[in-house]
Amino acid sequence: MTDPFHYISRYLPVIKKIPKAEVLQIGALSEEQTAATAEAVRQARGTLTIVEAEGEKAAKKLKPNQLISVSSLSDLEWKQTSLDWVFLLVHTASYNEEVLLEALGQIEQAVRSKRSICFVLETDAPEKWQDILRRVFISWRIVVDKKQEERLLFTAQK
Repeated sequence: MTDPFHYISRYLPVIKKIPKAEVLQIGALSEEQTAATAEAVRQARGTLTIVEAEGEKAAKKLKPNQLISVSSLSDLEWKQTSLDWVFLLVHTASYNEEVLLEALGQIEQAVRSKRSICFVLETDAPEKWQDILRRVFISWRIVVDKKQEERLLFTAQK
């Protein structure tokens, strides 16, 4: 299977072009991959919030006020229409379903108009999560909605 970063890395050049981009990354990427996202955010002079990911290399690329690191979804401060891009890279089995559903609802409200989300979900029920994502993001323009074996790729624009 393709590495999740391969799937999201194609969007990093877009982030570089969004002035003061506010990017949220939920889930584990390697230090180098998170640093690549941080570099895109640095070039946009924006802010990167990472949840449940290592951020030491990202911190070296960003000023202290440009990186927010939290250990869990419950520690995240949600603000309506504040995000330009969201990367969600999780294994659904490692999350309480209710917590993940609540986070999806918060994400839907937090993303600014004409901005995007990119989800890579590792799951043993891709059809179920595909239906959930389509319901939560019903009014969004879906760019990618693809099931692979135990993985769901979902990208949409508000």
